[in-house]
Amino acid sequence: MTHTDKKFGRYGAYLVLAGGWSVALWALQYAWENIYAIIESYSYYVLGYFAIAGLVSFAVCYYKGPVTDPRSLSLIKWTLQLAALTLVYFGTQLTVVSVATIIVMVTISHFPTNCFQSFLIYWRRRFPPKLRRLTEDEYMMQGCEETRRALSQLKDYCHSPQCDTWHTVSRLKSPHRFAEWVEGNSPHVSDDEIRKHERNAAPPLPMDFTDDESDNDFSWT
Repeated sequence: MTHTDKKFGRYGAYLVLAGGWSVALWALQYAWENIYAIIESYSYYVLGYFAIAGLVSFAVCYYKGPVTDPRSLSLIKWTLQLAALTLVYFGTQLTVVSVATIIVMVTISHFPTNCFQSFLIYWRRRFPPKLRRLTEDEYMMQGCEETRRALSQLKDYCHSPQCDTWHTVSRLKSPHRFAEWVEGNSPHVSDDEIRKHERNAAPPLPMDFTDDESDNDFSWT
């Protein structure tokens, strides 16, 4: 093969490539300009095309296995992101709202995470949330709820394979009573223990004072 033949073959390949891309771009432009008419007139063909393409793609992916190449994963991610942005753009009738939403989404996705966390920390320090003291009823309810949750977790742990039964039993004062409680045959405290706790419990501190009262009113005698 002479140099002229090689040169002509290379130019021919370029011409075919340019012509193929031109035809493809023309077809895409024609389909985009008449997409609503095509979907309305050939709805069954469009649905059939997407169904067949989806099934073939699923079969190929299932046969070849999951994609592991980083570049292929990046292409898939960018394609899905572009499709999502397209749906967001055409999701509303107000173009300004769609464009603003897309700008916010792209900005947040490319915003450094460390800067965002630093901003949140600064905001919480600058404007800390207002703390509210629990009332006595809320305190009692929260205590009962936390106790119930802790006892339930303890039962689950005792029934799990991670529990060393003999080591646990060796550290108990009443293994038989503990076993009955784990099996649900007895409460975790007896009536006598409840009465003893209520009898020996310290009375609550007085909280019915105002901010105007001085610290001298509460000095030790």
